[in-house]
Amino acid sequence: MRILGWLRDPALERRVGRCADAVGLEFAAAASAPDAVAALDRPDVALVVVRAVLLDDALRRALVRWALPDAVVAAATPARVVLQLGAARGAPTADFPRLVLPGRPSAAVLEEALRALGMLVVAAAGAQERAARLAAAVDVTRRLAARHDFREILFEAARRIAEVVAVERASILLVDPAAGELRVVATSDDASIRDLRLDLVRYPEVREVLVGHVPVYLADVSTDPRLEQVRRQFGAMRARASYLFPVEDEEHVVVGLLALKTAPGGRLEDEQIAACQVVATACAPALHNARAMRQLERQAAGSQRERLEAERQVQSLARYASFFESAADGLIVIDPGGAILYANPAAATILGDDSGRVPVRLAEVFDESGRAGFAALLDGFSRGRFPIVDLALGGTGGAPRVVQVSSSPVLREEGACLLSVRDVSAERSLAHELQRTKTFLERVLDSSPDAIVAADMHGTILLFNRAAERLTGHRAEEVLGRMHIDQLYGSRDQARELMARLRAADQGGIGRLAPTRSTVRSRGGDEITVAVSAAVIYEEGQEVATCGIFTDLRDRMRIEERLAQTQERLALTEKQAIVSEISGAMAHELNQPLTSVMGYAELLRKTLAEDARGRAYVETILRETERMAELVKKIGRLGRYETKGYVGGTQILDLDRSTEESK
Repeated sequence: MRILGWLRDPALERRVGRCADAVGLEFAAAASAPDAVAALDRPDVALVVVRAVLLDDALRRALVRWALPDAVVAAATPARVVLQLGAARGAPTADFPRLVLPGRPSAAVLEEALRALGMLVVAAAGAQERAARLAAAVDVTRRLAARHDFREILFEAARRIAEVVAVERASILLVDPAAGELRVVATSDDASIRDLRLDLVRYPEVREVLVGHVPVYLADVSTDPRLEQVRRQFGAMRARASYLFPVEDEEHVVVGLLALKTAPGGRLEDEQIAACQVVATACAPALHNARAMRQLERQAAGSQRERLEAERQVQSLARYASFFESAADGLIVIDPGGAILYANPAAATILGDDSGRVPVRLAEVFDESGRAGFAALLDGFSRGRFPIVDLALGGTGGAPRVVQVSSSPVLREEGACLLSVRDVSAERSLAHELQRTKTFLERVLDSSPDAIVAADMHGTILLFNRAAERLTGHRAEEVLGRMHIDQLYGSRDQARELMARLRAADQGGIGRLAPTRSTVRSRGGDEITVAVSAAVIYEEGQEVATCGIFTDLRDRMRIEERLAQTQERLALTEKQAIVSEISGAMAHELNQPLTSVMGYAELLRKTLAEDARGRAYVETILRETERMAELVKKIGRLGRYETKGYVGGTQILDLDRSTEESK
């Protein structure tokens, strides 16, 4: 499957290409708008990625034709999807279906979107293929329904099913277990074969179908162990695979077979098997006609006996009639084969048609799954088991209906079974909706990035979502119903303090706790700083549980710590800048008077004799002035803000450590 891109952005094209490779798709970028339009004709292009700013009128028309082909083209082409990056200019249009992402989505978002769209296209292609096969099977049944001659019907069914599932030969066989024979009544590759008799003994796989009522598959008849005895008795067989599908009448009796022959090891797909089963079912009336005369003869011989037996059973049930008629639940009496011997008015209302008529055989009121359950129920009766089961009723319209069937052995002496039937459709529908709601809420809780924990008023933890597992290291199955909330907080005092604040009116309202900083203890014993917001859950005004949401603050605290350090360094930098500015100004202002003092002192020293009384004073002035000049030089070279202790515990500037030479 190929992805066509019209992006005109090399960086974005590379990103889409990498994401396509990651999900196993092939990506090709168009060099121009005409190239993009031309590439839409490629049969392997199933997904188009286009930037919204590049959608001109010509490309829009081409994408409409590509994404929404006519019915004939759509039937022969796979599903097609457009992924638009960025919002379209002007008012949004609905000219063709598309999925819209931001103009420059992240690689993760883009990869997830491509993966989902790829899966959607593949699923749609599979559904399209299955629909085509189903349409072929429906066409077969339609053709069968349009014909009246049963021989013509069976040959047409064999020929068409061989074409639909692509096998070497398809044959339809009539089964007569009493006579121990099979009769090939139609085969796909020879219209002249209409009544070819075969010995049932040579086909143990057919006996397996008759017993199991399910399709049988033989990968290779020349080596299959089930046919070993046949090969010994009648010789080697040609290598080929074989499928046998039962054809059942209304009473679920196997009256015939649909047999397929193909190359050794050849297997049909699920949809092909389903098509064969549909055709096998459609052939049942024709096979029924093929054996109608013999069945009528057998029915004529046994009808009198059946009528007398039914009359005897009705007479034996007469004493229960008044009780059954007045019962609110549906009451049905059936024989061991599932035929209805009696149904009270409530049962007719629940199971009957619009006129209240109940069918002869109870299995007819159920859908496919219900019939399977009813068959199991009958089997249980024969083994002395009388369970309570739910069975789905059949019907073409409206909401599905479900009945609860309870059974009783009270009529076993009369060769019957009593069933109590109650319509539980509303209850089962409500239970299903409740389960769906529960599943949805569980998914919402598990998708929360914050830990969510709920406990009953005794402190036993009842809810522990996945974020709580990640935060604490505990697994939900270890916590639910087993751990006390005190163990999560680390101490009972901490849990009681939070509960007291939860009930206080000044912490967000009674029964509510605004986000508060606290700690929880991990499985390894580490304390984790969290922000806790909580609420009390009430039922009819009574406290029944508490629920808390815990936000992990460790990353936030690390960020705050780094911010504080940065602010501290910034303040120090500002101090150093101020010191540098002040020191420069002081050095400039002090140098001038110091120079004057030193100059005049030097002149004064030169005018005094060496033994003059004031010469020592002048030299002292010169020495201290030079020392002051040296200090001024240091002040001018200040580059850092370093302090040292002074009188009274105060801190003063340390000139030696703060000058650039001292670094």
